[in-house]
Amino acid sequence: MNENEDNSRRVKCPFCAELIMPEAVICRFCHSDLSNKKANTGKPPGMWQAAIWNLICPGLGAWRLGHRRRGVITMLVLVGALLIGSLQIAELVSKKVEKAMRTGNTQIIYSLTEETKDNFWMDVFFYGYIISFIDLWFLVTNKQKLTEQKNKNEPQHQ
Repeated sequence: MNENEDNSRRVKCPFCAELIMPEAVICRFCHSDLSNKKANTGKPPGMWQAAIWNLICPGLGAWRLGHRRRGVITMLVLVGALLIGSLQIAELVSKKVEKAMRTGNTQIIYSLTEETKDNFWMDVFFYGYIISFIDLWFLVTNKQKLTEQKNKNEPQHQ
C-alpha cells in the first residue's frame, strides 16, 4: 500500500484532530485512549472529570487524559512519599506509646503532635498532591488549545 492510499484511510483523532489509523487504540500525537466509547464522542475529558479521578488517586487524572507515563510517575512519587511518611509516623507513635505504657506517663503521647508536624515526606505528598491538580489544569487547557488550533487550521468544506 502506498503513502497516498495510507493517508486516505486515516481518520481524525477525536481529541487532537490529527490524522491516525482507524484501528488505533492510543493516539500517537496526544496519547489519548481511543479504545473506550467515551473517547469516540469527540469531546475530550473535562477538568472536573480529571479532577475527580485525581482526588481518588493522585496521577489518575493525568492517566485518564491520556498521559499515562506522567500519571504513573505522579502516582508512584506521591503514594511512595505518603507510605514513607506514614511509616516514619507509625514508628514514632509506636515508640511513644510503648514508652507511655512502660512508664505510666500518658503525657508523653501529647508530644506526638509537635514531633510529627515536621515530617518531610508528608510535606512532599501534600505539596505534590496540590501540584498534581495544577498540572491537570495545564493538561486540560493545553489539550483544548490544541483542539481549537487544529479546528482553525483545517480547511472549511461548504
